[in-house]
Amino acid sequence: MRASSGASGSRNGASAGMSDIPRLLSRIGALVAAVTAIAPETFADAPPAKNACVAVRAEAPYRGSGYDHLVKLHNLCDKPVKCHVSSDVNPEGANVTVAAKSHTEVLLWRGSPASTFKARVTCN
Repeated sequence: MRASSGASGSRNGASAGMSDIPRLLSRIGALVAAVTAIAPETFADAPPAKNACVAVRAEAPYRGSGYDHLVKLHNLCDKPVKCHVSSDVNPEGANVTVAAKSHTEVLLWRGSPASTFKARVTCN
């Protein structure tokens, strides 16, 4: 009698465990979707700076309290370049000088609720 109840007990336990798998997979899927929605860096396309020597890249990485709006400038010229960097979110912007053959980052906004922005860069 014990053998049969043990076997049926195993079967019941196995079937209960099998019914938990779809629920578990659903929870894992929801967790992965939530992490994917906030974890990856978000890239915004920035128009090229008017100076052909300067490459521009706008990024909005998530930092826990919101998105940081960063504009990365890479000076390919043999001389320093002065640039004004602004965005649709921060129209005042900032003036920066990028040394020859170097790069710099400009933080336009820290902790923004917006995951995208449009960078505006003009260089002389």
